[in-house]
Amino acid sequence: MSERAVEMLAATALLMVLVLVLRRPVARLFGARAAYALWLAPALRFLLPPIGPAVEAPAGWSDAGAAVATAIAMAPVESALGSGKILLWLWLGGAALFLAFHLIFYRRFLIAALAGATPVTHSGIDDAAILSSDAVAGPAASGLLVRRIFVPRDFSDAFSTEERRLAIAHEVLHHRRFDLWASAAALIALALHWFNPLAYAAHRAFRRDLELACDAHLLSRADASMRQAYAHTILRCVARPVPLSICALTDHDELKGRIMMMSKDHSKARRVAGSTLAFMTAAGGMMLVLPASAAPEQAARESMTVRKIIRIPGASDKHTAIETANCTGELFASNTSSAAKDGEKKTRILLCGKPGASNAQSAESLERALAGIEKEADLSAESKAQIMTALKARIAELRAAN
Repeated sequence: MSERAVEMLAATALLMVLVLVLRRPVARLFGARAAYALWLAPALRFLLPPIGPAVEAPAGWSDAGAAVATAIAMAPVESALGSGKILLWLWLGGAALFLAFHLIFYRRFLIAALAGATPVTHSGIDDAAILSSDAVAGPAASGLLVRRIFVPRDFSDAFSTEERRLAIAHEVLHHRRFDLWASAAALIALALHWFNPLAYAAHRAFRRDLELACDAHLLSRADASMRQAYAHTILRCVARPVPLSICALTDHDELKGRIMMMSKDHSKARRVAGSTLAFMTAAGGMMLVLPASAAPEQAARESMTVRKIIRIPGASDKHTAIETANCTGELFASNTSSAAKDGEKKTRILLCGKPGASNAQSAESLERALAGIEKEADLSAESKAQIMTALKARIAELRAAN
């Protein structure tokens, strides 16, 4: 798995923890919409390119600059991936299976919901088609491009006119707020974190906050009687399980929390303050991952030797070279070339010393690098012998000068 992918997963997981800690106190102080806005922090980190310093190739192999302890061996890029490539495919394969499962579940739900569904007339609603179906026990918004609202068969008989109006208004608001798009994005993020139990807890909390924010939006100008009617409607709309990309009015787990939140009416000033806090958290979250972006470079500076396997392209080589950081205190450099099917393969070995290291320490570093080159299967025997002979001579020089 690439460093950028690992960084993205670690950073978004860290921000999920931050939101899980903040969401309840923020909801109490500033309202449900402010708590829902906190999820911008992991969402932006997930969607935007990673923030971090770019590592540029050096102008020269021993130019002055920030010294790093690096041992570099050139070989095919495929060799460099090693176990990381296996982890990458496992990660992507797990994400694909996760998404496939939920897409199949959604497709089956949609087929069942549309089978025998009949249109329901509701005045003043042109945002979505309202369909009566046996597949739902409560109202549910569905569809990203084709907007639908499914209601149970007994919707007209079991609910009063006011209750029907409020339930439909809630689902229409989901469409208008693009909540289903947010749910789909959250499902993709969960797929990429399929191995992380924390992500499942965050996803459940996100869906609860989405519903609470929709409630708060609908009731933002409601009087006491409307709030009471809406609470009564929610109590009667406990829904069966539906796909995670669909918005259902409520489920058993949400009843108490949603009704408690309805009793709170936050002032406009508090709501604005809460939204500001949420956006600041999102912006701060992007800055929070900067140390993680710089971590690989810092680790390289602190280690004695860091070995990377790359290929320098030959005359007809189509692979792209992987460059590295600047190197000072050059301890050893060697160039070899060998014939390959796709042209001449050039090999460059460069070992850089840690600032202030003694000759003995440098020799020990080179001996570790020598052991690695001895095990390198992608170097030809001729190249390996040439490099090892030159490297042993350099170690002897350092030992003699000590």
